[in-house]
Amino acid sequence: MSVHSAFYQIGIDIVGPLPRTQRNKKYIVVAMDYLTKWPEARAISEATAEKVAEFIYEQIICQHGCPQIILSDRGTHFNNNMIKRLLEKFNINHLLSTPYHPQTNGLVERFN
Repeated sequence: MSVHSAFYQIGIDIVGPLPRTQRNKKYIVVAMDYLTKWPEARAISEATAEKVAEFIYEQIICQHGCPQIILSDRGTHFNNNMIKRLLEKFNINHLLSTPYHPQTNGLVERFN
């Protein structure tokens, strides 16, 4: 799969649970552009669809424009109706990695 421009394709993953911070954050949602390798990350309190959708909209779509492809694992925080509706609204193709094969989304997995 060829990548045409910056933020054409991103990989996304959740790191955690980590020790809780003073601001009650326990997870980090991480996205990485496949062309430039530019990372975006945000500490979140819970690994939920709502927190992931906020991250995708605020830190990816609003700051970098709409990617054409988002690659994620099959975690419930990525594979749900809220994320599906958000990506459909912005015409973003969602690719899910093969179960038990983190190498499919290796760029983001290595960053974690």
